[in-house]
Amino acid sequence: MTCSLYIASVNSFAGKSLAALALGLHLREAGYRVGYFKPLGALPHAVRGVATDEDAYFIANRLNPDAQLDAICPVLLTSELSSHALRGDVAGLREKIQAAYARIAADRDVVLIGGLGTLARGSLLGLSAPAVAELLDTRVLVLAKFTSEASAEEMLLAQRLLGERFIGCLFGFVEPQDDELLRTELAPYLERRGIVVLGILPR
Repeated sequence: MTCSLYIASVNSFAGKSLAALALGLHLREAGYRVGYFKPLGALPHAVRGVATDEDAYFIANRLNPDAQLDAICPVLLTSELSSHALRGDVAGLREKIQAAYARIAADRDVVLIGGLGTLARGSLLGLSAPAVAELLDTRVLVLAKFTSEASAEEMLLAQRLLGERFIGCLFGFVEPQDDELLRTELAPYLERRGIVVLGILPR
């Protein structure tokens, strides 16, 4: 049975791609057959005539280079697709994502699923991070750029939105002057509320 993990974030450019690549390489070195999948992409990139997402292709080319190009990132969130969504003129996207995921997962022990932007991104299509996690029946790791106590509040909201699928969080871009506050006050506060802090990464 294939295990999966959705890597999401509460803010953009929080390090989702780097986390997916690092975790994927670590698991591969441990002997697992690892795949990478990105349900929604926003950086159109053509590879051998196939439209995909640039970040998704970069990671998949290192973790599962034999994956079919059209399955790596089945939905590209273009302005045209957003316009169709505003008119209520989108259908079949959920099925397209499920089918592509099944192709990636077919011969993998683990599939890492890359999120797009924030938890809300994709909501116009009914494909926010919580919706996709439910669609693919996966657990979720949530990343955040640490800025202040507000980052802890964002994790509390993520917990509410994701429920039991939320396995824990990782704070990145932590400045030296914020490290003690995060480790001694905010992380214990979150853990008392059932949110596991799985990592703290300095800038």
